[in-house]
Amino acid sequence: MQQSQARPVAIVTGASRRIGIGAAICRALAGSGHDIFFTHLQEYDRDVSVLADDDGPQALAEELRGLGANVADMHADLMDPTTAGEIIARCTQHLGAPSVLVNNAAYSTTQNWDELTAQEFDNHYLVNFRGSSLLSLAFAKQFTRGHGGRIISMSSGQNQGPMPTELAYAASKG
Repeated sequence: MQQSQARPVAIVTGASRRIGIGAAICRALAGSGHDIFFTHLQEYDRDVSVLADDDGPQALAEELRGLGANVADMHADLMDPTTAGEIIARCTQHLGAPSVLVNNAAYSTTQNWDELTAQEFDNHYLVNFRGSSLLSLAFAKQFTRGHGGRIISMSSGQNQGPMPTELAYAASKG
C-alpha cells in the first residue's frame, strides 16, 4: 500500500478525458491534498462521444502525480453490477480506504423521442442510477470512521435549458 496516513483517498468515476469534468475534479482533489483513484471507460468515449482521448488516463495519472498525489486508476464499466465492489477493493488495495466518492461517470446518448428504445433507457439507468447507487452503497459499507466521509453525485445541466434529444439521460438523472 502506497498511501501516507496524512492524505485522504478520493475515488472519482468517469475520468477518461483530460478535458472532462472527471479530470478537473481529480485535479482539484489532488491539489487539496488527496490521493486519487479514478475510473475510465474509453470505449464508451470512442463509441458515443466525439471527445475520445486515447492517452487521457495515463496523462491524467502523470499530471496528478506531479501535483503530489499517489494515483491509481481502473477501467470500469458501471453497467456491470460487480464493478462497484471491484472499485472499492482495488482502491483500498492500491491507496487505502477511501473517504471521498465522486460519482461522475455518466451514460448519455442523443436521439429524438421517437427513436428511443427500451435498451437505451436501460443503458442510461444501469450507469446513471444503478451503477452510482451500488458504488455509493459499497463505499458506505467500507467506511468505518463514523464521520468525515463524503459522497458527491454529479447531476446534469438540465437547469441550463431543455434537453429534447437527451430524454433517457434526463429521466435517469432525475
